[in-house]
Amino acid sequence: ALSSANTDVKFTALIDGIINPVRQGQLRVRGLDPFGKDRKILEAIINGQFHITGFRNRDIRAKLFNSQDPDDIKRNSAKVSRCLRMFRAHGLIKKVPKTHRYLMTERGIQIISALKTIENTTINDLLKTAA
Repeated sequence: ALSSANTDVKFTALIDGIINPVRQGQLRVRGLDPFGKDRKILEAIINGQFHITGFRNRDIRAKLFNSQDPDDIKRNSAKVSRCLRMFRAHGLIKKVPKTHRYLMTERGIQIISALKTIENTTINDLLKTAA
């Protein structure tokens, strides 16, 4: 998966596409907040175990929530469904036909890998690279 993350595109060009709202048909889909409220779910879908077979709503719910209450399960399922719709609108994931599974797109892998790299890079590392 990381081999497809190798790109010469600047970080700002990658991230501009996801932080701004997009239109999906008649619906407006909000931009992502990759360092804020959308951070946990982005970390859950980039997990390596999902790169071959994909992931389902249930898989993401198991990583994010641990409630067994039926009302909580229903509420969390709806929350994850809305996030998956948003990720599809931004082109980060695609649906596997005739299944309930999703796969990361190359663009999604590039963007999330770039976000994780920026998140884990210190200023000193950047200065060493720039020098």
